[in-house]
Amino acid sequence: MVDLVAVDEAGEDLVHELWPLYRSVFGDFDRVDAWRDQVWDRHAARAGFRLALARDGSGLVGFAYGYTGERGQWWTDTAATVLHPEVASDWLGGHSSW
Repeated sequence: MVDLVAVDEAGEDLVHELWPLYRSVFGDFDRVDAWRDQVWDRHAARAGFRLALARDGSGLVGFAYGYTGERGQWWTDTAATVLHPEVASDWLGGHSSW
């Protein structure tokens, strides 16, 4: 059975738990400290950050996270290039009132 857990804080211990799974899936960083410094710390500090963990008897088997995207961030700006401008205006860049 897989248990899903919402996490409120993404501390250093959690970084080291997430790292092996992240590396096996994405493989874009060779060292945990580089991934933490260049990606994780920045994402975890963003407004609206949420993290969910999936664990079974053997440990961590998955995780997902998200945050409120804003203009000036890679994903939001990239999505804006392929959407109709009116759609991009409605859907991208904050929405903190939701």
